[in-house]
Amino acid sequence: METKRVTAATLKQRGTHFFIDTWTITAIWFVLGFVAILIAGWLHEGEVKSSGVYDLMLSIALATSYSGYYIISEHFFQKTLAKKITGNLVIGKYGNRPGLGKVVLRTLFRLIPVDHLSFLLLPFGLHDLLSSTRVIQENEKTLHNTTNTN
Repeated sequence: METKRVTAATLKQRGTHFFIDTWTITAIWFVLGFVAILIAGWLHEGEVKSSGVYDLMLSIALATSYSGYYIISEHFFQKTLAKKITGNLVIGKYGNRPGLGKVVLRTLFRLIPVDHLSFLLLPFGLHDLLSSTRVIQENEKTLHNTTNTN
């Protein structure tokens, strides 16, 4: 078995990922939230704010934007928009393409409140550690044709 050395994404790149991905998710949330409020207003004949439907629709839009963005991007492309811009890629523990289960776990573990602080103590995020994934520089290793493994 051939062993290849890979280079992890830098702390600066990971910070850039956080910034770009947060703004991308916010933009998606804004669009989905706007559509959801229009639908809620149509269904409740304009009584959206007083009925509590407004908050529910915005919460659903946020959850969909956040989870959908990361799961779709990292499962199908191994990268989010930010990772594409910085030339980074998500891989599994053994250098393989992470399966859907790993990507879902990775997304859920991002919700741990101290996840972002973990970069101060570890060379990777807590969500990387707990999901057995890593973010590497794509020019080091192209993994697009490897087998999915959960």
